[in-house]
Amino acid sequence: MGCELKLPVGSGQWAHINVEFLQELVLREFSTIMSDLGTRSQRRSLALSRAVMAWLAVQTAATTLTEVASWFNRDVVTMSAAERRLGERAEQGTELRKVMERLLAEVSRPEA
Repeated sequence: MGCELKLPVGSGQWAHINVEFLQELVLREFSTIMSDLGTRSQRRSLALSRAVMAWLAVQTAATTLTEVASWFNRDVVTMSAAERRLGERAEQGTELRKVMERLLAEVSRPEA
């Protein structure tokens, strides 16, 4: 089950979202660079960044998990599992939930 932080999508709310914006947002939040996310590293911080990127892509429909997986040299099953686990962790009321809420709020700002 995915994280229930999803914002209402009704009237094209996410129409202004582009992939580059999501990437910049996550890279800034986790103080990393895109080339690091594409490595085979399983460092927790990089895995979290990849999962958040996948989650935001799904939440905003900015791109597909298949596309996100290709950015990071992962298969779609891996990205789907990471996105699902991220949602489960956020539902437990951790600090992660606050980070995800903040990212969604930033994405939903009109000037975003």
